[in-house]
Amino acid sequence: MDQKRILKAEIIRTLQELKNSEWNEANLNFDFPPYINKGWTGMQLFSDTQGNKIRLTLFGDEKFNNTLYKAIMEFNKEENFNRITFIGSRKNLVEGSISISFEQEIVNKFEGNLPKSKRGKTLPWWENPDEVKELI
Repeated sequence: MDQKRILKAEIIRTLQELKNSEWNEANLNFDFPPYINKGWTGMQLFSDTQGNKIRLTLFGDEKFNNTLYKAIMEFNKEENFNRITFIGSRKNLVEGSISISFEQEIVNKFEGNLPKSKRGKTLPWWENPDEVKELI
């Protein structure tokens, strides 16, 4: 899948630009709840060579975010997906693994925050032409 290769390259680029040199391993989750507007949440875990957690945030820039958005939009054309995971080592990021999955808990958490009258009735941003027009 070409989109997966592009996505991995962009994650690697962003990791290489991190100013902190203490991290050794990265376990990154990018979650895409079915928001009405584009957005993602997630958890980025970094650890040092002894396995101790290091507090870092990985927000990326506009190019990074747009690559994430375009990837999840394209993946959702084939099947339901809402999580992108990257696991890699600083020493060899190219060998890192990337996976795309669907996690029902992401949807449940999002739906749980909506008024009951709106649950199950919202259109996720990746299906809204107004939200994706600049990604196409």
